[in-house]
Amino acid sequence: MKNLLSSQKTSSKGFTLVELLVALGVTAVIVSMLVTITATALDGYTTSRNTIKASREARAAFDQMTRDLESIVVRSGTNFEWLWISSEQNAPGPSDNPSPNASRAVFFTTATDRYNGALNTSSDNGGDVSTVAYRLLFRDPITDSDDEEFASFILYRQLINPDETFENLLGQPDLETAYQAFENNESNPENFVCENIYEFSLSFSIEFLENGVTRTERVLVVNSGGRDSVNDFRLRGDQIVADNDNQAVFSNGRIISADLSITVINDTALELLRNGSLPQAAKTRLLEENSHYYAKTILLPQP
Repeated sequence: MKNLLSSQKTSSKGFTLVELLVALGVTAVIVSMLVTITATALDGYTTSRNTIKASREARAAFDQMTRDLESIVVRSGTNFEWLWISSEQNAPGPSDNPSPNASRAVFFTTATDRYNGALNTSSDNGGDVSTVAYRLLFRDPITDSDDEEFASFILYRQLINPDETFENLLGQPDLETAYQAFENNESNPENFVCENIYEFSLSFSIEFLENGVTRTERVLVVNSGGRDSVNDFRLRGDQIVADNDNQAVFSNGRIISADLSITVINDTALELLRNGSLPQAAKTRLLEENSHYYAKTILLPQP
């Protein structure tokens, strides 16, 4: 009887402390591997999502501006201004981290969405030359305010229908001054194109004759102050004026193409830019890791 009881007690013995520690160690390793794999997958998903979103924002900007620039209207032999591009002197963005390059553009085009796209209907008043204006602003698109807590870098496009274009803008020698009457409407919700556009700039390739030789020069409209950059660029019917200089070698040339460049940032970078000033090194690293750069060349019709 004693031997039987002793055998039963031995067979009901539980795990030893060593076995429990080994099991806990194996479990810890497995959990650690799962956490690492999950974190890597989430990082990959976030990166992919940010890339897709940035690509979508860039495509929206490129598609819209391409349609407008490919239909630009210019009439040679006049002193009217047909295009005005400038770099923002008061750059949009948080007070401590504004955009380094923000262009604004106003020009004439045969936009297909004039009259709300109701062409050849009773709403179509017969005009075909519209005005479009592009501007990068730091705004809250919901409340249309400049409250930095909720603001984002928004690219706006304002379309001015042919009737108002003909009455107030077409044929003006100074397009910048004439357009000032329409500036207050730029950030209306219907003018929204895309958000998180941190930089927006334009450059132009100009073909001209110099000493009987055809040359091409690229002029960039930015604040950098480089040799080939300007702050103000105007196309008139009889000349090109850059920074109020109508005696440049390309003044009597023709614009053959426009180069559009934009930088799209993700929400992480936007939030950090909102939160205050960053050392230049930290800001550079932040933008390298959380931004996407896109560029496109658009061929312009010739007058």
